[in-house]
Amino acid sequence: MKYLIKKIKTQDRGGEFFIPNKYLGKDNFFLSPADEDPSPSGNNPHSIDLTFKWHNLKAELEINPLKKYRSDVHTNSDTRLAKTPRISPDGDPIAVIEKKGSLEYSARIYKKGDKDYDVIVEILGKHSYVLTDKIRYTMDNKLNQILFGPPGTGKTYTTITKALDIIGLEHSSYEEAQELFQNELGKRIEFVTMHQSFSYEDFVQGLKPNKSDNGIVFDFKNGVFKEICRRAEDYRTGDSSSEKRELSNSDICSLAFYLSKYNGKKKGEKKANEQLGYLSDNEAFIGIGEIINVNPNSIKNHRDKFDFMFQDREDYTSRKGWTPRNDDGVLDSTDKWPYREVYDKLKDKSFEENTAIIETLLSSDFNPTEDSNENENFVIILDEINRANISRVFGELISLIEKDKRDGKLSATLPSGERFTVPSNLYIIGTMNTADKSIALVDIALRRRFEFIPLYPDTSILREVLTKKGMIEADINTRVDLLNILNRIIRAKKSVDFEIGHSYFMEDDDLVNIINKQILPLLNEYFMYDLRKVKDIIEKTQKDKEGRHIPKTGLVFNDDIWKERGLLEVTNITSSAAKSEQGEIDLTAVES
Repeated sequence: MKYLIKKIKTQDRGGEFFIPNKYLGKDNFFLSPADEDPSPSGNNPHSIDLTFKWHNLKAELEINPLKKYRSDVHTNSDTRLAKTPRISPDGDPIAVIEKKGSLEYSARIYKKGDKDYDVIVEILGKHSYVLTDKIRYTMDNKLNQILFGPPGTGKTYTTITKALDIIGLEHSSYEEAQELFQNELGKRIEFVTMHQSFSYEDFVQGLKPNKSDNGIVFDFKNGVFKEICRRAEDYRTGDSSSEKRELSNSDICSLAFYLSKYNGKKKGEKKANEQLGYLSDNEAFIGIGEIINVNPNSIKNHRDKFDFMFQDREDYTSRKGWTPRNDDGVLDSTDKWPYREVYDKLKDKSFEENTAIIETLLSSDFNPTEDSNENENFVIILDEINRANISRVFGELISLIEKDKRDGKLSATLPSGERFTVPSNLYIIGTMNTADKSIALVDIALRRRFEFIPLYPDTSILREVLTKKGMIEADINTRVDLLNILNRIIRAKKSVDFEIGHSYFMEDDDLVNIINKQILPLLNEYFMYDLRKVKDIIEKTQKDKEGRHIPKTGLVFNDDIWKERGLLEVTNITSSAAKSEQGEIDLTAVES
């Protein structure tokens, strides 16, 4: 996640922020207005409209034009973010702008005395501007939020990282985030895929059959929402009755280090297991997981991350698997290895010293160390929330999730007669595929109580990922251009809610295979399996809703299969006729 931190010294009468040109362009923070609007009319500057959410300000403007002034329009050909809220210079204000998408941003103003102000000042240093990804916090994390957008725009990716940010778990990569997320499922995170048959009884509480000595009896059973509310409340108040202890991530990694260093691959090389009283690695994972609140698979995954450090040892046969690699796939220095601190702390200690540390961690008398997570937040993710009948699922609890109704300020009586309230430390994240149902059709009660966050295709993310994978520039341009053209066609024929997400084009597979296996089936579904229509919109020149011509996709279909069976199959991709001098497709070009 990238953030632009800016000292606010002056604004002109139009409320404009000056933006250095080094932060413009494909690889930087803002798009370049000169690239997006190459030929402004009259005396107007190059301009592009950005959607902004200005937090903690009385005036929250949604649209801010980013203007690149021309020398024939302005004495300085600078760039400005226009129509921003007027900021008082009192308190040495600093703007922290978070990039949400190619055109979507979120901003918060910090002043002296505000929480995190000193941290931001330290990152900013003596500079007026700093572009950084070193800070980890969410911009005004809402208790209730819904991520919405077309398929393939990163909704699941975002829910995982957002959930970890909310509960305060650091992660250096998406792979590490997935591992941490899996470890927290059933504890501080719950993930529920909503569907048409999902009910109040599944979500909150209902009568369920149970076997007993007298046959089948019915009793009230808590649903997933009621259960995580109970855990969140217990965690917040310190009333948890769980026998398992909570350890910091550092302590869990210390256990993993011990199991890696002192357990070899062969049966006779299990010094750690022998010391702890376990017969096998798997038994050790399960046994430790019964003592502390951690998934056994997570202990194994952490252990595997240490193994490469002991591969050259002569006294045992080590496992060979994971090794740290950089973005180019080359064996990397371990300087940025996330386990470095734990490794350096324990590597020079003797087996007896490390054993004492581990036995202390597993002792029933052990008190968690100071770096144990003090964050008390819990998260429930409601995937595909718009597929369920919200009134049926939430029932009377829809009012209880509001911020000012939580922690007993408003309560309801459940079917069992129990009084129930939603704790303030439970965050609700929903996801919504706009291709399934329009936002306009979503229950009005849901719309009032959730903040809706858009996630639409972002070619800058696509370009960044493909570049890190080492793909050549020509192939990257082909994928980016094809995605742009297809989405222009979809917006013209359907709507923005049916666009194709950038994640489809991130895969390592051949582009023709991606089109045939994923994109064409999606287009067929969008156009009600009218394959003739899909073929026409791809092969023939189309116009957008403003009447401008859209360049052809360059997709070539197999005529034999079409004539014989009426099916669509792309055989190859040719370059579009609409090319700019830079070699990229000019999306504003008019074909003859």
